[in-house]
Amino acid sequence: MPKAQVIHKKGPPSCMQWEEWNVPDPSFGEVRIKHTAIGVNYADTYHRAGISHPWPVPEEPVVIGFEGVGNGGSTSLGNTSVGKLFRNP
Repeated sequence: MPKAQVIHKKGPPSCMQWEEWNVPDPSFGEVRIKHTAIGVNYADTYHRAGISHPWPVPEEPVVIGFEGVGNGGSTSLGNTSVGKLFRNP
């Protein structure tokens, strides 16, 4: 099962939990990528503290990790350009 860095309550770094996380099949027009590396950046630390930057903070639980790289994955119907966006040169 996939894992995620999850915040169940806003606060200090200790509120972040590494746990198993269900990743559903992609919805119409979405793509799912198998990450090979992820990063936690300042936007994630702001969200951990409840500060909206640059996007609003959703209700908990919040999965953090705005930066990532990966391959493979799956697509849904309505996704016509994913190969152009994610294909290696």
